[in-house]
Amino acid sequence: MLNTLEIKDLKALDANAKLSSKRQKALQYYLDKGLPTSRLEDWKYTNLNKHLGKFEWQTVSCVEQNAKNHQDQQIQNIPNSYRLVIKNGRFIPELSEIAELSGKLAIMSLKDSIQKKTPKVMQWLEHESSNDSVAALNAALYSDGLYIQVSKNTVLTKNLHIVYLHENSNVNTHTFANYRNLIELGSGSKITVIEDVQVQGDGTGWVNTLSNINLAKDSELQHFVLQREQVNCVHTSDINIKQYAHSKFESFNLALGNMLARCKITTELLEDSASCSCNGAYILDKKQHSDQKILVKHLADNTKSTVFYRGIADDKAHAVFNTKAIVAEKIHKIIARQSNKNILLSNLAEIDTKPELEIYSDDILECSHGATIGKLDEDSLFYLQARGIEIVEARKLLMKAFIEIALSKITDKELFQYMEKLVFAKSVL
Repeated sequence: MLNTLEIKDLKALDANAKLSSKRQKALQYYLDKGLPTSRLEDWKYTNLNKHLGKFEWQTVSCVEQNAKNHQDQQIQNIPNSYRLVIKNGRFIPELSEIAELSGKLAIMSLKDSIQKKTPKVMQWLEHESSNDSVAALNAALYSDGLYIQVSKNTVLTKNLHIVYLHENSNVNTHTFANYRNLIELGSGSKITVIEDVQVQGDGTGWVNTLSNINLAKDSELQHFVLQREQVNCVHTSDINIKQYAHSKFESFNLALGNMLARCKITTELLEDSASCSCNGAYILDKKQHSDQKILVKHLADNTKSTVFYRGIADDKAHAVFNTKAIVAEKIHKIIARQSNKNILLSNLAEIDTKPELEIYSDDILECSHGATIGKLDEDSLFYLQARGIEIVEARKLLMKAFIEIALSKITDKELFQYMEKLVFAKSVL
């Protein structure tokens, strides 16, 4: 599946002996396990080997490029955001607005932080383990990423827009990039981070990202994953969060139709009154495939989680959704809510949804879940047609209203308007 000649010598990626050894072990894990198949419960409805195993993937080149080569990039910017660009294997300062962030927070490319042996980065990379072959691929082959450290009580009024820019102009090649980020928020700090894959060129690009996030006491993070409609894009994303007392994690994942997209969020509510709110929407058509997974571990008293997703699938698209909340023993006053509603527009489309609660405590305030898969409401369609609205327009109005409920979870007005514009540009709407 992967070009073994390109990944044989992992020492080229790291001079550090410990990290090189970790890479070798991760690669061996992948070689032993292979790409996930539907035999694994976590990948039951997304057979990655079926989707990607038929291609010969080549890791992207990390050759130094002249700054002039980066000046004419057609990057899709997001309003009110500082742009941070990682292109074909490495962080690109010339395309980023890192200078404007000086004094507000510390940002360093992962490659530079390894060279400087930044203690927290080295501790993370040296001790992390992988129990999934896609995560193991990332651990073996990551070439760069970002280390973001936010000082206590820092409030950033503009978003951090992380762009994974993937260029592949050769329609006959399939290129593969791996990035990992470490994001740490100090107590009382508050920022917004957007992770956004943008593929340019006619060739296929697979971007495999892993982000580890630590939220100190009273910190707040709004986190977005934007999976744009790109038929030649594969994006696999793994996001792991550790939350401490009174911290807040709010996420919104928007999947608009890659060849294949998967996003897995795992958050651990480690201390009293930590909370998370995971929201999102997926709108798929053609043969697009999206897999959204959320795992919340309630490990302390007075913790709260809410999950709210809406989905639409048309043509031969396939949507997969799974959320699970685990409530540990001997903890008290827990709230865990899960909601997933879907509209199926075609008999050839498929939606698989599975909300789960695993409760080991008797002292909970509320634990609830619900999931539905259905078609557009015939009574509502009849009502709109009776008022002179054509059937095609009536269908679109109902679908827009359905998705708007999910989009309303985006509290920032500019981000809401930006995401809404992307959603309503989908042909199915």
